[in-house]
Amino acid sequence: AYEVTVSKDGSEWSQPVAKGDGRNAVTEILFAATPAKFIRIKQLGSAPGNFWSIHELQVFADSKK
Repeated sequence: AYEVTVSKDGSEWSQPVAKGDGRNAVTEILFAATPAKFIRIKQLGSAPGNFWSIHELQVFADSKK
């Protein structure tokens, strides 16, 4: 499982903007556009014998701006 929070200053973090299970090798996380400088992805679960990592991360801006 995972949880995504955002911050403008790296000190004060938002309530989760996204949560999920992340059960597949590739996980796409979508959430509403929000002003932020920092993104924190917190791994919440565990599976014995498996590890969790981020191999590639792409962040896109709101296309309506």
